[in-house]
Amino acid sequence: MDVLGQNVDSDATGVYAESHGIPWAGYDSNAQKSAPKEWLTASVYNWGPYYLRRVKAAMNGTWKPGFYYGSIKDGFTKLAPFGPKVSAKTRKLILARQKAIESGKFYEFEGPLYDQSGKLKVPAGKRLKVLPDLYSMQWLVKGVIGKVSTVVPPS
Repeated sequence: MDVLGQNVDSDATGVYAESHGIPWAGYDSNAQKSAPKEWLTASVYNWGPYYLRRVKAAMNGTWKPGFYYGSIKDGFTKLAPFGPKVSAKTRKLILARQKAIESGKFYEFEGPLYDQSGKLKVPAGKRLKVLPDLYSMQWLVKGVIGKVSTVVPPS
């Protein structure tokens, strides 16, 4: 089954998916109203607690620069409600995997991972780290249709 997804803060993909009868996974917010029949779910982010910690640190003089990449485990990332096309069996599997991520029993970026051509990119047992691995990836995993594009700033 084909599914549309994107990595932009827009519901344009969902509007297209709805008008063409293609299931859709959103990004960054619950945009179910944009594609009520084709909606599957989306990752949603709760920046509030992070911003609160950073502002409090700035106010009390303990702020330090740093990098933050939220996770399911720390409550930053959650799933939006499931759409009508997500079966009870699939919902159960997704929620079980979510619990495994939260408990540390599953890591979504652990090998073996293969690129689109079938070449092994991450051997079994190796885990990609957010920095630098995920932020410098220039390949897509097997099964993903598309290509990596690099935005080059104007000189």
